[in-house]
Amino acid sequence: MKENVKEYEAFKLVKVTMPAYLQIRGSEEGKFKSKFMERVTRTPLRVPQIMFFSTLAGFVYYNFQN
Repeated sequence: MKENVKEYEAFKLVKVTMPAYLQIRGSEEGKFKSKFMERVTRTPLRVPQIMFFSTLAGFVYYNFQN
């Protein structure tokens, strides 16, 4: 019980640090040497989702038309 209280107090006082595997790596090297290519090849998460659901909607529409 005392350990839980200590953990809660540390959390409340923002003394808890994020685990290393969850931290953003600032010195992460990309696959390309060019900064332009790195920027162009990174895709936001919403882009594949929009493509998937719009294609799905097209197939559903086509299915009900025939």
